[in-house]
Amino acid sequence: MVSIPHYYWDACVFIAHLNNEQDKHGPYVEHVQQFLDECRSGLCAIYTSTVTIAEIPANRLKSAEYGSFSEFLEDYQGSIIPVGADPNVTALAAQIRGLSFVKQGSRREVGTPDAIHLASALALATDYGVPVTAFHTFDNGKSKGPDGKTVPLLSFETWCDACRDDPLAGRIISMARTRPGHSNPRLPFPSQLPNTGATPPLALVSTANGGTPKGPKNLPEDAPTLAEGPKPDDERNIPPSKPNDASATPSSPESLAGPLPREVKLNSDPLQADRSQPPPPVDLTLDRPLQIAEVEAQHPDRHLTEGGQSPNPSAGLHGPNASTAVQDI
Repeated sequence: MVSIPHYYWDACVFIAHLNNEQDKHGPYVEHVQQFLDECRSGLCAIYTSTVTIAEIPANRLKSAEYGSFSEFLEDYQGSIIPVGADPNVTALAAQIRGLSFVKQGSRREVGTPDAIHLASALALATDYGVPVTAFHTFDNGKSKGPDGKTVPLLSFETWCDACRDDPLAGRIISMARTRPGHSNPRLPFPSQLPNTGATPPLALVSTANGGTPKGPKNLPEDAPTLAEGPKPDDERNIPPSKPNDASATPSSPESLAGPLPREVKLNSDPLQADRSQPPPPVDLTLDRPLQIAEVEAQHPDRHLTEGGQSPNPSAGLHGPNASTAVQDI
């Protein structure tokens, strides 16, 4: 059987999710949603005390998605597991509240709901055999009880100067208590990325209705906007490229490594050969009459003399068929 992580959630974690408190808790709210999605898929298990239902009345919910916390639990039925505040849990909570919590001479108490949450998480391991991976909470000392501020759950151990040697306090100290940060968070959507003040490379406002493009100050005035698209060269004051200008093809081999020697053949295909230079002179000297007869038979419009020279140089083998005739010889 594959082992999955088991998380215990304080009531404030659910409140942060239901009220989308990103202004208070930042990216942790997105992490909470990721935990809930994975919980639905069976990749983890989430537990909370039934006292959480009493801690989150309907008037504390700012979102219209759920009318009550019980409705939220019904939506996640089978994924979020409530831990009943039975006599064993409440008795353990009473023992936690009975400890003496001192920090540098100041005294505080653990609130009753917080004591029930801590006792419920401890009972998962002792009574139900569930190893709690982490106790998730945002409580770091701002909570107030009837007698003022209570012991923070995140920094619980800092208030244990007088009870650090107590076995019950030691069990709480050894339990991982963290904010609900996911170890492998999902990538945020663009709308969730922090605003660093950086400006996109192109203007993001349309100029169709007279709007002024807003882009980096170092862009030229004729830089295109997303609404306009790229401008042609004649509208961007870029001179047209010359056909034989080597600077117009910066990626060509000659422009990157200088002019190539003419004896280096880049392509053996005669159709792709370089025509920029005139062809070398062709030696048409024929030594045997048989060769003359063969050439004249293949080119009836050409007539060669015994020395191999055409009587009419303008109609000789210096046209497009010169290379073919020499190859046939």
